[in-house]
Amino acid sequence: MECGRLAQSWAMNPWVVVVGSAGDGKNVAAAEIVRACVEAGLRVGGVVEEAVVAADVVEGYDAVDVRTAERIALAQLAPVPDLCRFRFDENAFVECAKRLRATDLDVVVLEAAALEAASTGNWPAITAALHGRAALLVLCVRAKVLAAIALRLPDPAASLELPADATTLARFARDVVALAKERQLSATCSTAR
Repeated sequence: MECGRLAQSWAMNPWVVVVGSAGDGKNVAAAEIVRACVEAGLRVGGVVEEAVVAADVVEGYDAVDVRTAERIALAQLAPVPDLCRFRFDENAFVECAKRLRATDLDVVVLEAAALEAASTGNWPAITAALHGRAALLVLCVRAKVLAAIALRLPDPAASLELPADATTLARFARDVVALAKERQLSATCSTAR
């Protein structure tokens, strides 16, 4: 594909989406995509959200760095919640966004749920990733907020609906690698102009 067409197509489709409800395997899908991208030599950054569970009760959520597995406390059960039973630490979202400012990332993985549908939480990091020159955004979205998120973004370049079997997930991860490599070529073409 020539540079002009490639740059034009990426101006419209800088993201892919993984859609699922709670428990459908969004983090498993994100881990498979990260693994495939790293094996292909791509530089990956981002955070996924993991439940903090005690005695079978979700007591909060941590943001987990996809490169280092470092955990940042993100949300805790609260008597006066911000949203859906939890109080969110705004500083945690700021810290997560800092980790994505590296200009050398090829793929950025983020999650979107009710906060992002309300333009808070990871939303600033999502919009920054969409406008980054070299990053392909992999956005893991809760099914119940997909419309609120997707209506504010251009059409995704690819999508995966969860739950999905291992073969489908592996194929999608390969597609993400191919799209990220195209994105690298597009960035190279833009720089060469």
